[in-house]
Amino acid sequence: MALKRDFWLNLPQLCLSKIRGRWSIPMSKSKAAVFVGITICFLFITGALIFVKNRFRPTVVRTWVLQAVNEALPGAEVTIVNLQLNFGINIYVHLADVSLRTKEKNIELFDVHSCIMKLPLWAILTGQGAVEVLVDKPQAYYVGSSEANNWMVALHQPPQSKLGDSSVVAITSAREGVKVGDKPQFKFISKILKRLSVNIKMGDLHIVYSLPNNQSGKFHIEKFIVKGLNLESNTAFELASNVSVGLGNQGKTQFDLLAIGQFNLAEILFNSVLNTKAIAHLKNFNLPQGTVQIPEIKAEIDLVLDKNNNMHGPILVNFGGSAMSANIKGTLENPTFESLTIDLLVDDLTNMMMLKHDQFTFGSSRIHVDGKLNIQNEKFFPRLKFGLSTPIIYKNESLQASLSLAGMFQDGEYDLTSRVETLAGNITANLKGMLDVNHLPNKAEKYRPFILTVVANKLLLTKETFRKLLYKESEEIDKSDLVIQEQKETLKFPPGEIFVSLREIMTGVTPLNMEARISVKSESLEVTHAVVKYTGDDKAALILRANISSGSNQKISGKLRADFQTFNVQGLYPFFPKFIDGISGVINGKINAKFSTGRKWAYNIATDITAKNGEVRGLNLKEKIFPILKKWEEAKGKTTNKLSDLADLDQHFDSLELKGDLTDSEYKINKFNFSGGPKRVSVKSNGIMYDQHVTKDGEFFLVLSDVKLKKHYDISALPMRFFGRGLWPTLDYDYTLEKLGMQDRFHDPFGTHRSRKAAP
Repeated sequence: MALKRDFWLNLPQLCLSKIRGRWSIPMSKSKAAVFVGITICFLFITGALIFVKNRFRPTVVRTWVLQAVNEALPGAEVTIVNLQLNFGINIYVHLADVSLRTKEKNIELFDVHSCIMKLPLWAILTGQGAVEVLVDKPQAYYVGSSEANNWMVALHQPPQSKLGDSSVVAITSAREGVKVGDKPQFKFISKILKRLSVNIKMGDLHIVYSLPNNQSGKFHIEKFIVKGLNLESNTAFELASNVSVGLGNQGKTQFDLLAIGQFNLAEILFNSVLNTKAIAHLKNFNLPQGTVQIPEIKAEIDLVLDKNNNMHGPILVNFGGSAMSANIKGTLENPTFESLTIDLLVDDLTNMMMLKHDQFTFGSSRIHVDGKLNIQNEKFFPRLKFGLSTPIIYKNESLQASLSLAGMFQDGEYDLTSRVETLAGNITANLKGMLDVNHLPNKAEKYRPFILTVVANKLLLTKETFRKLLYKESEEIDKSDLVIQEQKETLKFPPGEIFVSLREIMTGVTPLNMEARISVKSESLEVTHAVVKYTGDDKAALILRANISSGSNQKISGKLRADFQTFNVQGLYPFFPKFIDGISGVINGKINAKFSTGRKWAYNIATDITAKNGEVRGLNLKEKIFPILKKWEEAKGKTTNKLSDLADLDQHFDSLELKGDLTDSEYKINKFNFSGGPKRVSVKSNGIMYDQHVTKDGEFFLVLSDVKLKKHYDISALPMRFFGRGLWPTLDYDYTLEKLGMQDRFHDPFGTHRSRKAAP
């Protein structure tokens, strides 16, 4: 036995020596064993190649491909123009010009110019290992219809019967899906993938889509990789692409997309269940100039979709410092987003919208949304609550405010409340109404009525603060600013009611209270009720009633009535511009006003008021009469040096009475009486003046009486006439001199001889 064993061990060496033409000394046992192993492997590989080559014929491979496609897509058929095999340690299957189409109507599904499959010999013989598939420049098609899409049709076997329109029957069958108990067998695919795994790599993939709403386009995917496709475990995938989406006339939006995840092929094939986990990363957004700026977006999903299109699973989206999460339930066509949570960082939102906010401080403030979103038959049914986590701060040189916000939207009803803390008080606003998010009107006037309630409490409005809000810093009134530009289109409003309430608003020495109701219609704003009250001591009050409407063609018209009851005019100081700052006193009376707008303001203000114990500053009558009094002294031949005694003649009064009419073109004073003060001044006047744009001279008469005039100048009354255009006419010195009987006693030093009407 030993001899026989040695013979077989030495046989390879003897054979080798024979080949060399000579006998040699036998090799060692270890070297002989190695040589035997190599020889056996060589013989095994050679035999395996012969075996595989006999089994792997082009016709057989083509049959296998057709069989696999038929199992996976029974409603589709595949065409292979060319198939080539290359044998070696690895077997290469080259498929050229492969197309996949539906059996019904021959709708395109998939086209590829070149596909190469790498099959390791060991994997074929043992049934274990990985198969590599390289697909170059494939093109996939998605054709949607009102009933189904081309891939739904391909997933199901078309009916055998030809009753009526077969295509319609096929689509209907596709929509119904696989019935319970109709488990597909996938015998061939199961046999191949039971132990083998497949790695697929697609480069330069184009997806062409056509939707039922006549929208179409193309997506380009740079890389799509599937790793470890098998029936025993999960399969990983990776997708990378530069996405370009058209935005109509605004251009295109481009961004980079990277998605990685996994799915279970066995669940898909045998249970018709898609169980996938994926992470998507969107970055490098390039949007048309002037649109929003989008930060990097990361999304995570863990979704289960069964054969009846039922699905469930969580979704999480992060971008910037913001996040959104939800648990998806329902069907693919009618999903429900339960436990919906949105935390939107306000700073992220403003940056996305490219809004300047130098005067706002957002800090960590977020818009927080909680609720549920149900989608049924392509209609949205939200049930949401939302609000700001912390107030937003506004600050400029003269004003600081904090804004809070909260609201809800449920069953088509919205309720929004905001609160502003400012000026030592607060302002709250509540907006309510109904809104159908699935049928948003294209015109403002077609929206459902709203109700807006605004309440201001205990605001402290100083003169400086309020004047900065009402008037320009220059406080120069430009008449051109009052011209209203004609609008080609009529401004439309959504219908509604606005209620305004001001409670204990301090603007001066007395608190202000106001109640107003504004009716908003499609083409008009009408103040149906407005009462403003200034209430102080001793039943003092200012009661303001208004009726204002805004109609078509941008016209606004209205009526105002103000009733004064022992009202201290200082309460109105914040509303006055600086040039009428010097006025005080207790007012009684009324003011009635009418106004309207077209191309310019038109108004008529009727005044009938009396005032007591006050001051009027800024008239500067002394500057007008001093030259006259100097000439009077010259005519008398003496100098009294008493002009300084008249320095305060235009300030203090015991009583003031004013009756007149003020319009956009003329200022008519029917009666103006001024009396009292420490110098016992009395002023009586009347006349009419015209606005600067009116090419017409005004005329205004005034008679000034003062005890100092009688004492020092022997003048009981000083008559004056003002004339000219605008609100600040010129003093007619000739008129005064003539009335005083001085015209013939000395030459007129002013050179103001003019024709004039007789004095009243």
